[in-house]
Amino acid sequence: MAARSEKKFVDGLILERGERATIPPFEGLDVDRPMTVHVIAQSHIDIIWYWPIAETVRMVLETFRGHADLLEADASLTFCQSQVALFEMVRAEDPALFERIVRLVQEGRWEMVGGEWVEPAVSIGGPEVHARQFLVGQRYLQEHFGVRARVGWAPDSFVLHCDCFPQLLRQAGIGRFVHKRPREKYMMLPTLPYRWRGNDGSEVLTLRTTNKGMGIPILSDGSTAPSDKGDAAYIADTFNARGISHLWGPLGVGDIGGVNHYVLPEVPGPLRAEFDTATGYFDALEEEIDNATLPHVEGVLGPIFTGCLTTWAHVKTLNRRAENTIQQVEFLKSACRALDVTTEATDLDALWRRLLLLHFHDTVAGVGTEDVQREVEQEFRQVVVEVERVRQRCARRLAESVRSDDTDGLPVVVFNPMGHRRTDVVETRLSLRDAYLAAVPAEDPHSHHHEIDAYGYFGSAQFEAVDDDGNATPVMIERFARLQRRTYAHIRMVVQDVPPFGYRTWQIRRCPPSAPTVRIDGTTIETDRLRVEFDPIRGGIDVLEDRSSGVTIEADGLPLGALCLHDTGKYDLNYGQEHNQWEAGLTGRVNRLRPHDFRISAANGDRVLVNFDYRFGESTLGQTYLIEPSVSFVTMRVEGRFHEVERYCKAHFSVHDTETAAADLPYGYTPNLPEGVEYAMQYGAAVLGPKHGLAILNRGRYGCLWRDDELSISLVRCATFPAWISDRGPFETELRLMALGPDDGDRQQRIIRAGYDANLALFSYAPERSEQRLDRTWSLTGAPIDDVLGVLAKPCEDGDGVALRLYNGSSEPRSQSMNAPVAFPSMVASNIIEDDLGADGALPERGTLEFRPHEIRTLVCKNGV
Repeated sequence: MAARSEKKFVDGLILERGERATIPPFEGLDVDRPMTVHVIAQSHIDIIWYWPIAETVRMVLETFRGHADLLEADASLTFCQSQVALFEMVRAEDPALFERIVRLVQEGRWEMVGGEWVEPAVSIGGPEVHARQFLVGQRYLQEHFGVRARVGWAPDSFVLHCDCFPQLLRQAGIGRFVHKRPREKYMMLPTLPYRWRGNDGSEVLTLRTTNKGMGIPILSDGSTAPSDKGDAAYIADTFNARGISHLWGPLGVGDIGGVNHYVLPEVPGPLRAEFDTATGYFDALEEEIDNATLPHVEGVLGPIFTGCLTTWAHVKTLNRRAENTIQQVEFLKSACRALDVTTEATDLDALWRRLLLLHFHDTVAGVGTEDVQREVEQEFRQVVVEVERVRQRCARRLAESVRSDDTDGLPVVVFNPMGHRRTDVVETRLSLRDAYLAAVPAEDPHSHHHEIDAYGYFGSAQFEAVDDDGNATPVMIERFARLQRRTYAHIRMVVQDVPPFGYRTWQIRRCPPSAPTVRIDGTTIETDRLRVEFDPIRGGIDVLEDRSSGVTIEADGLPLGALCLHDTGKYDLNYGQEHNQWEAGLTGRVNRLRPHDFRISAANGDRVLVNFDYRFGESTLGQTYLIEPSVSFVTMRVEGRFHEVERYCKAHFSVHDTETAAADLPYGYTPNLPEGVEYAMQYGAAVLGPKHGLAILNRGRYGCLWRDDELSISLVRCATFPAWISDRGPFETELRLMALGPDDGDRQQRIIRAGYDANLALFSYAPERSEQRLDRTWSLTGAPIDDVLGVLAKPCEDGDGVALRLYNGSSEPRSQSMNAPVAFPSMVASNIIEDDLGADGALPERGTLEFRPHEIRTLVCKNGV
């Protein structure tokens, strides 16, 4: 029978036991040779869940102090602990306790496991966040303890263990991995240790167990054992049949920490029990058996608890914004290093640590209590404010160093934080000189309304952006603002050919109004790149044609982008309550929304806005499509006030002549989404057929659903706990819709690249003075990185150089020609934690790099060897 999990309280500690408690765990044991139960003690601490961080610090100090006391008193005891951030809390609050732990670690009895700053939500954070968890965590352990984690540790993470994880573990120096989720009732996995193979071919020796127990082997919730056998006996028999004599016995407490009761379990006959570390267990296992003989599992592990992808949508949006901005800052810092531009000192490590802490799995997933989650949201907002302030200052310092050759125009320096040449939209704020104030509407400058919406403004003067070759493109004025006797224009423009990991300068000039090139014909909009037909009755797009490629996307059923409400209410029980924050709970009931108003408006800068307004219950939503010249995508924004409880609001996309849907993951890709299951995406999802497809790219959403040949993107939901807890009130989000051509072998990487473009966006600064020192166009790498993706440029951890992160987003091997940056001619291969690989890291100054499918490579570039 199935061994369903329930909670039991023993001496005040929460333990996980099977409901078949009437059968002794070793009942029916059929083993006639010696076997060892390695009792692995640990204490699970949820950093931010039903309590704030201040309470966590108290838990950590009590838990660590208690274990230090026990280990110092008895040399036979061992302890394992994950989450490096906890040790920084101890170092700050109790340095003496910290030094005691250092000694125990160096004795080999207190083992650091995991190697990450926290146990993160591995399917919600962006790709670089997961690499950075290991970089920050492992380097901290090396600096303060002289060790690194050798066993990965993820007992409680939600949704998915992404298939990039074996590669990240290997690059962080970790070859073993322990997890609890997904439990057997959600995904069948071997009872034995198994080889988990990632999307690049990397493997880690993996064991599914639990993070709580009394030192006795436990089956995963949902596993079955013969009716005459206890769980531990069944596990021992299974291991013995494969020649394995080493069993994992979890001894653990939590989720509030706590000190373990160090009592070895009573084991029968040929078995013996001993305290050990996680590494001690795996060392013994690998000495006994060839890993190649163990079962192997490929791909993602999951999904479970997919409601976490959308609950507390504000947190998801702020998280994405913080992730993207801090990576833009790192590019600016790298550029300043290369160009010898001095910037103010900024503790980026501290900002990264704050962000990584918020990636704790309960926190960014949104499954805490309302008061705790509101504190989390506020901390995310503060991180966003600080990283955007740093970006502003760094961009200003670099932009002011660039030559400004045109005294008649207003310079704008556009920065590209990625490794390929880009044409895309960028927004900036201009401080208008007197000569430009004629373009400003004549509202009272002393009005209390400091911002003026300018979308529909058509004055006697407009703006255009001119590059150094004299090419001009219209500029859209989004709004004017007056602040401290100054007038600003917030503008949006399309810029061409911004160099890889570089910048390019444009001049903004006044120009007379010109005839629009974007044409409106009834409900059809045409630009030089697109033709878009709208459905005014049902809301959304009927036809999207990419005129440059000749691909036409036709809606099949509902219009593209149609808004629907999905009812929820199907929840599992755990912790004595419904998992309504964790799980999607979709019932299959869908309510289609119809707009009560539709309008098409010409906007300045040769743009067109198409608006649908919705009212239902107490909720009001506005859906706006922005059509722009010179780009091959449509921007779709949804904003308003949402008051539906236990419902999702989703945007639907059903495309004629398509057969499957796909979604990207952190450093990965799911080519066929499972039918009828809310699933994880990172930067985007797509509806695909052999001849064409549609990519839907997001800037802060993580959930999607493929059902009945229709893809829906989750925009917002309101969960209950037990009353409503999240996402009632104002919200906003943005998607990009992009037609795709036939699958030519590169379509997957194009989808991933477009997702990066929508998130690691071009950004800009309009300097008001110039030191006339730097060229108006510059690139760190010179040549673009086109065959794979150049996803990160950052100051390197050791020395004054930079580190470049490259990623092959294809499922096929790729080659990339790569030159060392001129400023940093010494280029060596490294890993995600930027280890010096010695001779193994040597690269020619100019050469070709070979990439496995989905391989991540890091290049450290310095002035000399």
